[in-house]
Amino acid sequence: QEDEKESTDDKENADAEAEVEAIAEATKVADESYTPSQSLLQTSSPYPLIRSVDGISLKTYNPTPSRFSATDVSVPLRAKLEVPIHVTNSGSVVEYT
Repeated sequence: QEDEKESTDDKENADAEAEVEAIAEATKVADESYTPSQSLLQTSSPYPLIRSVDGISLKTYNPTPSRFSATDVSVPLRAKLEVPIHVTNSGSVVEYT
């Protein structure tokens, strides 16, 4: 049983590391693809552009990955399951498994 527990712990650690790497890669891709709008570039004040790049406040930012799960969700045959997901932070990763 101890070997099974170690194997489970190793898998959980590997999953957590993979998630952190996926988040870092998604953040990098999002950052590299950012192009500010023309209205931000043409404004005389730098603050709207800075706010658009800065994103959320670092004072309240929680870097811990969030996981949400649901079980026993019944979906009738050939029906659609609609799940609205509001992503408010650039670099966020949404994964369905």
